[in-house]
Parts: sequence; C-alpha cells; structure tokens
Amino acid sequence: MAAYEQWRSWADPKVCCDYSLHMAVTHWSEAVRQEMHKLCSDKVGINSFKMFMAYKDMLMINDGEMLEVFKTCKEIGAIGQVSITLYCKSLFVETF
Repeated sequence: MAAYEQWRSWADPKVCCDYSLHMAVTHWSEAVRQEMHKLCSDKVGINSFKMFMAYKDMLMINDGEMLEVFKTCKEIGAIGQVSITLYCKSLFVETF
C-alpha cells in the first residue's frame, strides 16, 4: 500500500487525464497476498500485477512465488503479467 500511495502522490498533482497503475510483486508473503486483496478493491482499483523473471536478486521471484501470485490474481479477478526480457535473451544465446 505504501508504494501505491507514493506513486499516487507523485502523479495526482500533475495529471489532467485518467490513468491507471499496476503493481510489481517483487517478493511473496501472506502480507503481500493481503495487500493484493486491498489494492484490487473498488476503493483503490489496481487490477494488474507484474512479476519479473529477470533482475535476479532485485526484482525476480521464483516459480513457486509466481504461482501464488497467479492464484491470488484469480481469486481477486486481477491480471498477472510477467516480464521475461533478460531470461529470453539468455535462453536464446545459450540455445543458439
């Protein structure tokens, strides 16, 4: 919730049109699951969550955590997104 509030405080005074945000899930815990439920409420309106298969030790989450995020997205009616840019690049280089 702190990240959501911070980004809204930066954006709201400057915008003159509708906009939307999605949240990045960079670690997993029961507290994150609960925050996702709050963020997806009608009051807040975030319904898009992004995960990373790149940026190991910074933003990347493991497969089990990603599965939990997708399960939670299903529960709350949200969209899960995955950034795989660096993973695909290294996979391509190793394969060819």
